[in-house]
Amino acid sequence: MVTANNMAAGRTTQKKDGRARMKPSAKGKKLGELKDVGIEPYENLANAIVKQAVVDYKEQLHKLLKNPESTSAMHEAQRLERFFRSNWYTTLTSLDGERLINGVRILVRKEAAEKEWKVILLESKKCRKQAEALRNGGTVPEVTGDGEYSGEEIKNFVKKLEQKADSLKAEAAGKKAEADELERQAIKAVGFLIKEPKQKGGS
Repeated sequence: MVTANNMAAGRTTQKKDGRARMKPSAKGKKLGELKDVGIEPYENLANAIVKQAVVDYKEQLHKLLKNPESTSAMHEAQRLERFFRSNWYTTLTSLDGERLINGVRILVRKEAAEKEWKVILLESKKCRKQAEALRNGGTVPEVTGDGEYSGEEIKNFVKKLEQKADSLKAEAAGKKAEADELERQAIKAVGFLIKEPKQKGGS
């Protein structure tokens, strides 16, 4: 039978031929490494607890990036960090808690930088399309308003839009390089938390 002491030690018992037999502990397994065959309920529960804590920690860190003054996000992030450093955590997984904390921090910064460079690049493309529309005789009220302009004034609008597009493109490239570097660091620290990109087509 399963007892509180056995659960705390990462063991379960299984009746066979009228006798109890100890099962191996889940401790020592990393997240995502456990197979479906032969997994005990404790092992599933242990991994689910740690995985959910990682999801919650990432969420709070993203909130803090957006609003560093958020006391609720700060308190929740600190509570989760205490969990990753606790004795209870070490009974659930052998993955070093400090390594996990640092790895998730890097991963969150990577995700934020990746999102940012994509937004900047979209804005650059938008400016480029607006410039092209004006060059071809179209109207872009967002840029020119409802006024009427001479050909020379339209050329100035086009020039400014193209300059802005080039500047934003360069900014996006810098932010993408930052995201790529953070991704390399995250893979080194907690690569098993990063989803592999789906392969197109069959092999």
